Formats: sequence, C-alpha cells, structure tokens
Amino acid sequence: MFLKYTLRGYIWEYSCTADRFLEEPIMTQTRRYSVEGMSCGHCESAVRAEVEQLPGVSGLEVSAETGLLDLTLAEGAALTDEAVLTAVDEAGYDAARQS
Repeated sequence: MFLKYTLRGYIWEYSCTADRFLEEPIMTQTRRYSVEGMSCGHCESAVRAEVEQLPGVSGLEVSAETGLLDLTLAEGAALTDEAVLTAVDEAGYDAARQS
C-alpha cells in the first residue's frame, strides 16, 4: 500500500510493508500562472490538454473561476516558463507567471 501527501512543495510517499513505513521524500516544484480569458470548463480543458503534454509536468490544476493554473513539476524537471506560456497560448489564452 502506498500513501502520498504534499507539504510545502515536497511529496512524501510511504510504502507500507508488514509493520513498517518507509519514507522517501521526492523533491517537486510548484508554479502558479494567471490565465486571462477562461470562462468555462471547456476553457480549462483546452489549457489542461496543452500543458499536461509538457515534459516534467506531474500535476496541474486549472480554474476558470479564479483564472489560475497551478503546476507541479517532477523532481529534476527543466521546464521553462516560456514553454508553459507557449502551451497556454496554443490553447488560445494569455498567461503570466505569478510570484
């Protein structure tokens, strides 16, 4: 059995075998982008379809309601902001990285 949780940009995985847990921290990076022009679930799906294809993306949340894209990158991923912004542009929207 595996349990996984995220805290302050780190993901911990626990492997439960017999009576013990093995902790293996995995370093991740999270980024937030504002996306202009999204108004519905279709807009979210278009952005998600483009961004999830980028190498190193291990998770993402897109919200038309808040206009935000939250991106989680796998350990060692070398994804640039330019690549993310280009992917969002391919979906038909403008984006900017938030600090």
